[in-house]
Amino acid sequence: REKSKLSGFACAMFTALSSLLVYYSQEVRFYSLLFLFSALSLYFTQRVVNKPRKRNLAGLIFANLMILITHTIGFVYVFFDIIYITFKLKRFYRKFVNFTWLFTGIIFVATLPLLLKILFCAKIYTN
Repeated sequence: REKSKLSGFACAMFTALSSLLVYYSQEVRFYSLLFLFSALSLYFTQRVVNKPRKRNLAGLIFANLMILITHTIGFVYVFFDIIYITFKLKRFYRKFVNFTWLFTGIIFVATLPLLLKILFCAKIYTN
């Protein structure tokens, strides 16, 4: 919808009629919710890059937090989203970019023991 109403409608129709998304929506997992939050994250990423305002940033943070809560591999998506925003806004908003990376580093250090436990102590057997 950012470009035109027609493109927003076309994307909504594609999402509603996509056989892949319909298939995964019938599973007892959060793939539909993950797709919703990923789309919101992309939308707010574009808005933050074009119009860096607090409400756009709040929407981006909310969508990325929901991605992290919804799926275990969501941190990869959020990490690359932060890298993209860093390269787009580094020249104009150095303090904001530094704060974002500082916050990301603090979160990473805080969750490092959990990540290490999952990686090395979890007994996962697959056939």
